[in-house]
Amino acid sequence: VDELVLEDVVDVVEMVVLEVLEVLVVNVVVVVRVVVDVVVVVLVVVVVVVVVVVVVDGQLLVVVRETVVVRVDVLVDVLVEVLVDVLVLVLVDVLVDVLVEVMKPFGQVMVVVVRVNDVCVVVVVVLVVVLVVVVVGDVV
Repeated sequence: VDELVLEDVVDVVEMVVLEVLEVLVVNVVVVVRVVVDVVVVVLVVVVVVVVVVVVVDGQLLVVVRETVVVRVDVLVDVLVEVLVDVLVLVLVDVLVDVLVEVMKPFGQVMVVVVRVNDVCVVVVVVLVVVLVVVVVGDVV
């Protein structure tokens, strides 16, 4: 009896490990694609926002549409925050997927999962708006 129970436990553990590995592989591909998308979006935003770079009083400034002037370090800080926020959302999504897959063998699990791409689109749009507000709000 003990051997049978042990075999069942080993089978379940093996199944769970395989499921987790499968989910991780799929999600790594998704994460890489999303990160590439986000980097491209951020680069486009930087190119659009950073029109001309000039030196004023020895300080590096960014002239945006010839009306708003912003320090480069502020811009960089905001862009770093954007990337970190998006990466955190992606990681949370991956963890939720892994948990759902792991719990499948142990019964039905109802989880509402927001897809990574939808989250990223919304987050990028919101953060671009935030970026513009910060850029405009930090007029020198």
